[in-house]
Amino acid sequence: MDCMKKYVVVDFETYYDNDYSLKKLSYEEYVNHPKFRAHCVGIKSVGAKPSCSGVYNLTDPDAFQFIKENLTELNKQGFWFVAHNMMFDGYIMRQLFDLRLKRPVCTMALARWTGVARSHGQSLALLAQALKLPSKGAFLEVMVGKKLEDLTEQQFNDYLSYCLNDVELTAAIYDRLTRQLTPAAQDFIALSLRMYVDPILQLDETLLVQYMDEKRAEQELARESLQRCFNFPDAESFLKALRSAAKFSGLLRELGVEPPLKDSAAKIKARQAALAWVACLSGFSRGFLKPRSSGVKEALTSSQKFSFLNHAPYLQVLTIH
Repeated sequence: MDCMKKYVVVDFETYYDNDYSLKKLSYEEYVNHPKFRAHCVGIKSVGAKPSCSGVYNLTDPDAFQFIKENLTELNKQGFWFVAHNMMFDGYIMRQLFDLRLKRPVCTMALARWTGVARSHGQSLALLAQALKLPSKGAFLEVMVGKKLEDLTEQQFNDYLSYCLNDVELTAAIYDRLTRQLTPAAQDFIALSLRMYVDPILQLDETLLVQYMDEKRAEQELARESLQRCFNFPDAESFLKALRSAAKFSGLLRELGVEPPLKDSAAKIKARQAALAWVACLSGFSRGFLKPRSSGVKEALTSSQKFSFLNHAPYLQVLTIH
C-alpha cells in the first residue's frame, strides 16, 4: 500500500452562475464554455519534496505557471493524483495544463468500489459525515455569478479556506478508503479514469500493417480470379472495363445479374407527378379544395403523359372518406 501514500490531492474552484453550471452542462461543455474560469486550485502533496501544498489563485500568471510545472513534475514521478470527482478535475488539468495523468484516482469511485456510497452516498459532504470528518461547509453558495475580483477581502479568504478544507477532506477520505483497497483495484480505477480524462486510440502498427498486407493479397487473388473468368488478357484491360459503367454492366449480365440502374429523368419526373396526385387527392378528401403546394399544379399538368397504372403502388394507401 506504500505506493498509494505518494499522492497529490487536487481541487479546482471555478466560476458558475444560474445558467452556466454542472447541473445543466456536461463536463466537456462546462470546461470548454466561453464562461469557464478556474478561480483557484487547492493542493495537498504527500511524499513530495519540496511540498507544493496550499491554495493558489490561478488568475495570477506566476501562480498558474508554478502549479503547472509542479503538477507536471509530480506526474512524471508517478504520484497518484486524487480528486473528488476526478472526471471533472482531471479534465480541467488536461485542458489547462495539457497534463496527461498517469495515475488518476477518484474518491467518488473509491466510495462506490468499497460500498460506502451505497450506504451513505458519494458526495464529499456525505462521505465526510459517514467517516466522522469535519463538515464540508457551504460557502460555495456565495459564489453564484461571482468572480474573484467581485469578492471582498474576507470573502476571498473564506473562499480559499473553503477550497483548502475540501482538499483536506478528500485526502482524509482517500487515506481511509484505500485501506480497504488492493493496488490492483486502484490501478483499474486509474485505467477507467484515463479513458475519459485523456482518451487515446493506440494502434498496433505491426498488426495493422500485417492486416493491410493480407487484405491486399486477398484483393489481388480476387481480381486474378475474375480476370480469368471473363477472359481478360491482363490486369490493365480488366480494370479499365470495371471503370466503364457500360462494360461493367455487360460483365454482370454475362453472370446473369441485371445491374440496378439509376432512374432516368423522365421516370423521376413521372414519379413526382404521381406523388403530386396523391397529395392533391389526399387534400381533397380532407376537404381542402386548393393544392397543398404551388408546385402541385405544374406537376399535375406534366403528369398527363404518364400511365396511372404504372404508379399504382403509390396510390394503394389512398382512401377517400
